[in-house]
Amino acid sequence: MKFKDKALIVRQTRLAAAQSCLLSLQRAFKSKKKVSEFKFVNIWHTYLEKSGQVHGYWYEPPPFGTVALFAGRSQPDRAKYSNLREKTFWPKTDVYLDNQGWGYLFSSPYFFLEDTPLIADFGFTFYLGKDPRIKDHYRLCSEILKQLTGKIRPGISFKDLYIQSSELMKTGGYYNYIVSTTDMTKPNLGHSIPFLNKEPNEDQQRKIASGEEEKINSVISKAREFINSESDFVINDNCGFTFEPRFISENEPKLPMFSIHTIILFEDGQKEVLANLDGIFNFLGIDYLSEL
Repeated sequence: MKFKDKALIVRQTRLAAAQSCLLSLQRAFKSKKKVSEFKFVNIWHTYLEKSGQVHGYWYEPPPFGTVALFAGRSQPDRAKYSNLREKTFWPKTDVYLDNQGWGYLFSSPYFFLEDTPLIADFGFTFYLGKDPRIKDHYRLCSEILKQLTGKIRPGISFKDLYIQSSELMKTGGYYNYIVSTTDMTKPNLGHSIPFLNKEPNEDQQRKIASGEEEKINSVISKAREFINSESDFVINDNCGFTFEPRFISENEPKLPMFSIHTIILFEDGQKEVLANLDGIFNFLGIDYLSEL
């Protein structure tokens, strides 16, 4: 399989996640009844399945590999999660979307190209209120994130990217808050997209061919290279990875966590930052954030 064909699948699946998320948000805001985290995930999952661009969800648990965390005055730290696999952060039936609150939405769809699963994670935080302090915080974080993504280029190792990004975040008054159950060197800023620039080995292919969801998810999870302080993986002209720093203010830790879960693609040396958030941010009225 050609790299460009795989990259196209990642783009299309990521776009399907974004478009279905927008449809879900539009439906939630039209609803006359309160929409819980659990209800929103069910709506989003239904739209994703109808898109025809999803064969599964690799990041499970949580259920459906999809999460909605709704925070507000009653539960201000709800969206400041440590790891989405923890049951406390699974979608709840008694936590509702607050039109003055904030939150985090995430899904982990993958699509098969021939016999290879290609992931296209999608996620972001949002703030719906009018507090200028929070809006300024989100705006600054988005500006720093744009600076971080602007520095990514072929020839940089994941280790160097991690160090440079962490230093720039610290200069801006932030630190990264991410915990992975797979990456033992914690913390990290994202991970490679498995099988994008190389095929699964014989053992991996056998597990994928079993058709068992748990085995497929495990193969994908274990095949990732993490952007951490130890990885020697070097970004090349044809590769792809998630870039997902989570910003926590050092001086004001009670401010909401900020994160945009992007995908960085390099095809023949040309960089593409997949955010797919313009329509969503416009709908939510938060398009004051820096465009990626």
